[in-house]
Amino acid sequence: VFDLGYFAFPFLDYLSERGCTFVTRMREKTSYEVARELATGPFYRDSIIWLGKHRADRAAYPVRLVELLIDGTWYRYLTNVLDPRQLGASQVWALYGQRWTIEMSFAAVKRCLGLAYLRATHQNGILIQVWCTLTVYQVVQDLRLEIAARKGWKEDEVSWMKLTESIGWYSSRPSRDGRSIRDWLVQGASDVLTKKSGCRHRRRTALPAEVVAACDPPPAVPDLLPISPRKPRQGDHRRSEKETQDLIIAALS
Repeated sequence: VFDLGYFAFPFLDYLSERGCTFVTRMREKTSYEVARELATGPFYRDSIIWLGKHRADRAAYPVRLVELLIDGTWYRYLTNVLDPRQLGASQVWALYGQRWTIEMSFAAVKRCLGLAYLRATHQNGILIQVWCTLTVYQVVQDLRLEIAARKGWKEDEVSWMKLTESIGWYSSRPSRDGRSIRDWLVQGASDVLTKKSGCRHRRRTALPAEVVAACDPPPAVPDLLPISPRKPRQGDHRRSEKETQDLIIAALS
């Protein structure tokens, strides 16, 4: 799942060639040709398309264009899962809505856990710092989830900054009753020490009822046959095989 910053025909083809499924947004003014129309209506449209109309600029693999009318605006998403029975339109929308979580994870790792600054200059030292930081991230994230569940909060209501500061406070002033740091944070710490002062609403949490009704059930496409790739754009500047071997796509849960 990625946003428009990664939208490029060679990258989409690279993922399809290697059997990776993706969900992203459709960039405005992108030319395309409709190969098969799967569904059409006032709130939901679904079709299989070829990106790029002209021989000098086109993608090699077909993708699925999902269009949803939300609050008077058409939102358009792309995926290489061509069968809507495998990945419905509402699922495409929900998956793309989760793209921001990786940015929140990066912010926590850099700001709260100190990965904004590298403390080594050689590759092995940098990798040690990165993996140690990610290990600590998972431990603290587990604490966040437990605190949120115990207090009846949403996960996003537990502040990363306040939580790491509370851990530092505990380590310098151990609890006198012998409780572990986990027990103290989950049971004894004041809400002020861990809860955010406010949470900004980032996105919709549910589709409008009329859009859900239009998407469910997904359109039946019994004649959906494999679509062979076409010749990509001429003068393709995609990375060589050696360069693509070094591409690493990582995510934080």
